Amino acid sequence: MIFGTLDRYLIRKLLTSSALGLAVILFLVITLQLLRLMEMIIGKGIDPFLVGQMTLLFLPSLLQWTLPMVSLMASIMAFQRLSLDNEVTAMNAAGVGLFRLLRPTALFAVVAMLLTYISGTIALQQGPSWIKSLSSRLLNTQPPILLDAGKFNEVIPGIMIYVEAMPTAGRMKGVFIYDSRNSENTQWITAREGFFMSDPAAHVIRLKLVGGVVHRNTERSLDDQRIFFETYDLNLSLPDQTFRSSSTNGREVQRPEDRYKKFSFALASFVFGLIGVPLGIFSGKRKRWNGLTLGLNVMILYYALNVLGDYFISTHQMPPIVAVFLPHFMLFPSGGYFLVRYNSQI
Repeated sequence: MIFGTLDRYLIRKLLTSSALGLAVILFLVITLQLLRLMEMIIGKGIDPFLVGQMTLLFLPSLLQWTLPMVSLMASIMAFQRLSLDNEVTAMNAAGVGLFRLLRPTALFAVVAMLLTYISGTIALQQGPSWIKSLSSRLLNTQPPILLDAGKFNEVIPGIMIYVEAMPTAGRMKGVFIYDSRNSENTQWITAREGFFMSDPAAHVIRLKLVGGVVHRNTERSLDDQRIFFETYDLNLSLPDQTFRSSSTNGREVQRPEDRYKKFSFALASFVFGLIGVPLGIFSGKRKRWNGLTLGLNVMILYYALNVLGDYFISTHQMPPIVAVFLPHFMLFPSGGYFLVRYNSQI
């Protein structure tokens, strides 16, 4: 297929719009998380380099969710601009029909689809292991990231910690710990204050507790044992399996709906890129329509249907493959209608 001047012109318009849309979306997401990131850096003393790594690790998953929106918005913005400038009218007068306009748009949509698929594959296959590796480093070197004051925090399976306040990173006030790692000998500990002391070499977090009591409950005794202490050291071992979810032979177990979503979002990027053509042209001709508002409404509906599909999966009301592709069944026929309607009006 040989691309002419018109194809290159349209592709340039689409790439410009998509770059702008992606930059705006990433800016909004990072801005919304900025307070949380600053709290991690300033409040908990986490290395800014590690915070940056954490942000980058979530980028593939973010791209998987946002590229369908970028594809739709780029197509709408590009063709709305062409319509407002009467370039589409001139093209139609010169014999350029809808399917001729769709040729370069289809190439753009295929690229968006491949990028979405690649992002989904990375997020699904590599994301969990990368995140767990980084979590392991954070737990070993900067354990205060584990805790939020005023909340119950499950540090590792079987250990629940509640602290009233954390005046400084690593220092806790009003500590309550429930330890159920040994089901035959559970214990709960209260302390006036506590301190984190990490031992990266031993892969252990040490808690030094001050002024409190240990309550122990064993199956062999009906009475609780109470031990009062001035200082008490509690070691939290962090074996490798702490950072693994359910796996088989060391490989992450993937839920069926996660695999289906990888294809679902990729297909959405392709189809949204195509149906953005008539939507953009219509919004340009009818100036009372705002292309951005129209595109946002479509994407809000699309993501709402995704959430509804997740609900149907969690409640076992639909097979995962049907629930994942529910937005496609609901929205794509409408996109086909716009394509046919515009083609009939040329």
